[in-house]
Amino acid sequence: EVLRLLRSYGFHMWYLNRDEVRFRGSLQNFKAVKARVEEAVEARARPSSRVPAVVSGAVSSYKSSPYPSVAGPASPGYGISPPPDLRASGGETIVVDADVFRYADQLRRKDLENIMICHNVKMKKEEGGDSISITLWGRSRRTAAHKLQNLLEDLNKSLRTQEVPLKNLNHHGQALLQTIRDSRNISGSVLVVEIDDRLHLIGPSKDSYELKQGLLGEPVDQSGSRRRTSDKTPRGRRSSSLPPTNKRSGGAAGFPLMDKNQTGGSVRSRDPKRSFSDIEEKKLTERSNEKKNLVVRFKRLFKKSPREAKQ
Repeated sequence: EVLRLLRSYGFHMWYLNRDEVRFRGSLQNFKAVKARVEEAVEARARPSSRVPAVVSGAVSSYKSSPYPSVAGPASPGYGISPPPDLRASGGETIVVDADVFRYADQLRRKDLENIMICHNVKMKKEEGGDSISITLWGRSRRTAAHKLQNLLEDLNKSLRTQEVPLKNLNHHGQALLQTIRDSRNISGSVLVVEIDDRLHLIGPSKDSYELKQGLLGEPVDQSGSRRRTSDKTPRGRRSSSLPPTNKRSGGAAGFPLMDKNQTGGSVRSRDPKRSFSDIEEKKLTERSNEKKNLVVRFKRLFKKSPREAKQ
């Protein structure tokens, strides 16, 4: 069964011996195979239990901490379990970051629905820790999966996840959180997801950081510091650092350039090549001056009078 799955996802395999097989393929497809194998093992261990299909805007019942989501109108093929005839034909599965898909599910839902409708495919999603396994069924499932993966990868490049423990919220933060809940868990371009005892603020780096500071009742740091926030995500998938600053305003490693009038140190050239060339130029100048001085001395010697020369 495992070998069949590896072949179906385009892995190249070499049989080393009777009990060992070497295979090569993409990490994305390997995660999908791993999810399918784990699902098959669970199904064999517990024949009576099955993973329920996920409806749009919800998570599977085995997830201990469901996140709030916006209930929207049902669309053809979106978030529903495929019919048996399509399931029998096999589906195309991709594995994506859970926070990225949650964001797309709420703030880019029209794009997801358009992919499903245009290619006439059905979709089922299953959560497993920090990732979500998405399986598409239909004649154009591969094309739809490719477009869906491109959409989510583009989002992944621009999104950051800030984590805020609920216990750290003061009265102002609690009031702001309630306002966000009343706004369908969306604040501007940031999706707020409650998971266990903390909040996931998913959105562009600058916007998610500013919302985090607002919930914690702390001022937004405008100094351009590049330090990391104290509560980084345990997964470390996407940085929860401060938003990017203008690189022109600082020197190497993001530190501000020292003013010439400041004490405590001199201004050093940031370009080592330029410093080296300055030293070489200085040496050449000194050598040239020495040659000029020798020439002047010889001229003076030959200009002496005959009497001085005899002496």
